[in-house]
Amino acid sequence: RPDVRFEIIDVPGCYSLSALSPDEFIATRAIIGRSDDGVLTPPDLIVVTLDASILARSLYLLAQVADAGRPMIAVLNLVDVAESKGIRVNPRKLSARLGMPVVSTVASKGRGIEKLREVISRYDTIPSAEPIFSLGPTVETFITEELETVSSVHPQTRPELIRAVFDRHGLA
Repeated sequence: RPDVRFEIIDVPGCYSLSALSPDEFIATRAIIGRSDDGVLTPPDLIVVTLDASILARSLYLLAQVADAGRPMIAVLNLVDVAESKGIRVNPRKLSARLGMPVVSTVASKGRGIEKLREVISRYDTIPSAEPIFSLGPTVETFITEELETVSSVHPQTRPELIRAVFDRHGLA
């Protein structure tokens, strides 16, 4: 859709939302939509770039970002490098398993970029991501109840609350 314009925020690369470095801190806050003054303004769409050659490592971040419950697109980049290592990833199957669009690219050569633009232009038709992993019924119930209680005073996102509960480093 040529009439659609976007504001794109490119954040520093990271492998998790643990925010142990300044770059990860910036990326985490942008992904969940937390501004410097604490206001929560979640992004309309999150595009997560996965390294196809080390997919397992990239999927950890994707799972954490999915907890934000925002519409998402997974970009499977470096498919040429993965293929040279004998790794073949089926984007349709991955999309079905993740419940979000998956676009294969080789960004350095421009492969898949037009397809990515086309998918991004339909951002308003992409459903919000669902958590990829369950933390078990007891923890899920606790998180749901805490989100309702805490959010009435200080709006929290699911990733922020999970981090506050499980991560020794606290909130980003």
